[in-house]
Amino acid sequence: MTQEENDRLIEILFYLYFDNKDSAMLSSNLFWNTIKDICALYSINDRAIVQAVRILMAKENCPEDKETYYLLDKIGLTVRPIRRISGIYWQKQKAYKEEFATTIPIIKRRLTDVIYKKSIRDFVYAMYDINGIFNEVSKDILEI
Repeated sequence: MTQEENDRLIEILFYLYFDNKDSAMLSSNLFWNTIKDICALYSINDRAIVQAVRILMAKENCPEDKETYYLLDKIGLTVRPIRRISGIYWQKQKAYKEEFATTIPIIKRRLTDVIYKKSIRDFVYAMYDINGIFNEVSKDILEI
C-alpha cells in the first residue's frame, strides 16, 4: 500500500466514524465534549480533529464508494465487514471487484496539512484502543 493510499484509508475510516453518527448526536454538545475528552486523554489536537471533520464532510472530499471499497478490500476485509463499515452492498462490491481486475482507481488524499494528518491518525488509533477486545467479540454472543 502506498503512502497516499494509507493516508486516504485513514481519512476514510475517520470520515466513516463521524458519518455513521446520526444528526442528533452530531449536533449534541455532549458528543463533541466527549470527542474533546478523548483528544485530551490521548494528547490529540482537538481543533485539528474538528477542522478535519469539516473538511472531510464537504461534498467534494467525501470518499466515493469505489475508493472506499478498493482500500478496504486491499487491507483484506471481506464482503460482510465492508458492508458493515461502509454500507456498500455485495452486488456493488462484486461489480467493483470485476472493474478493479483491469483498472485501479486514482487515490488522492484530501488532507495535506501535517497536523491534520497526524491528528486523525492518532484519533483512529485511539478509537481502536478504546474499543479494545470488543472488536473481537460479537455482541450477538452476549444476547440471551
